[in-house]
Amino acid sequence: MGQAETAAGCYVQLACLSQERQQPLPRDRFLLLAAAAACRAGWTDLAADCHRLLTTLAPHHQATHFITVADGLRNEDFAALVTHWERFCPLERAEMLLSELGLSAEGDVPETEQADWLRTRLRRTFGDLLQT
Repeated sequence: MGQAETAAGCYVQLACLSQERQQPLPRDRFLLLAAAAACRAGWTDLAADCHRLLTTLAPHHQATHFITVADGLRNEDFAALVTHWERFCPLERAEMLLSELGLSAEGDVPETEQADWLRTRLRRTFGDLLQT
């Protein structure tokens, strides 16, 4: 699995864990990072789900100014925000955090099913917010 796919898996897992622990600030940061990583991985549906959650849960977030994550990443200020949070929690740190909890980015599913598994993980955690 490539770096973008692994990053998307880590950040989605961490966003879900933050939601379950009722930690909105880390949740929003991880959703932002998950959306950007999913976009880079070419997982547009997962990126869209993360973006929708972020803009719904944090209506004043900078992400609300963009229809898609890809649009946001083409904006200098938005890209700088993503870069800032990637420095705060690089992939290696995200993997370590998950490892300490006995989790992995892949969720023990085949690589070809990774994006679908992550979308299912989001739907289980965030429930009605993704039902449309």
